[in-house]
Amino acid sequence: MHPGVIQRLKAAKEQGTYLYVGLWDDEMIRYYRGSKYPLQGTQERLLLALGVKYVDDVVIGAPYIVTDDLIKSLNITKVVHI
Repeated sequence: MHPGVIQRLKAAKEQGTYLYVGLWDDEMIRYYRGSKYPLQGTQERLLLALGVKYVDDVVIGAPYIVTDDLIKSLNITKVVHI
């Protein structure tokens, strides 16, 4: 994982006590970034995210727009876009 991403995750974690990281599924990444993406599959990106000490949990297949239902179901108090 890129050191800049790790620093952004650290900054996000400092804004709260529990950090969820949302991962788009491969199809959504292809839709927004093109057919050459993602460079790693969902499982690889999941393991990379969980390997960062600032990340507490991962939402696989996170929506492009964070909905009120998702916020309520996970008891989220702040959404940070990095």
